[in-house]
Amino acid sequence: MNSEHRANSHEFKIGTSNAVKIDSSGRVAIGTTTVGESSADDLTIATTGQTGITIRSGTANVGSIYFSD
Repeated sequence: MNSEHRANSHEFKIGTSNAVKIDSSGRVAIGTTTVGESSADDLTIATTGQTGITIRSGTANVGSIYFSD
């Protein structure tokens, strides 16, 4: 994995493909350099097939997602 720092972003690449990009606004894009919908663009995950997120916790623990404002 390569790491490349630019004036407005930091990119982590595998070969020539972007694995992770963090831009100057702190948005994180995984598998893409294009961020998502403007009202939900803090984290964008993209693949060429089915895509999802897994939260893995210990067998005696709980995995959670919390929302707050």
